[in-house]
Amino acid sequence: MPPNFPPQSAQRNSDQLGGNQAKLTQLKDDQEELHNKLEKERDLYESYMYELLAEEENIANYVKEYVKHQELYYTSALREIQSTINSMDGLFRRNNKQIFNTPLHEHLKATDRKIAYVIELCVCCLLEKGLYEEGLLRVGCGESFYLHIF
Repeated sequence: MPPNFPPQSAQRNSDQLGGNQAKLTQLKDDQEELHNKLEKERDLYESYMYELLAEEENIANYVKEYVKHQELYYTSALREIQSTINSMDGLFRRNNKQIFNTPLHEHLKATDRKIAYVIELCVCCLLEKGLYEEGLLRVGCGESFYLHIF
């Protein structure tokens, strides 16, 4: 013989069961909705990947052009450096005198310059690379930045 429950207890169990069933249905609906959103996002991701793959040749051409421009820049920089080295070699050969480890006034007299070439190069480098950078000429800087510039 089944146990005898009071009618209020049976009503309460029935309400709880109905409430749990409603929660379960709501959770299943939420799960289905999220699954649909996930599928849409996957489809969108796939379409973006296909677009990227379609542009692969253009991207490769942009990278190629970038490398060509780098080549032109470095070739130009190399020519400039070689020109500077040649002018320095010519300067040293013309004077045929000791330029370093001599008093400055003797060096200037031997090279017929008002400013020593090495000092001029240093000042030009500072003006090009450090004039607008905080830390070299305007405000004190950290040692790592100083070493990076030089």
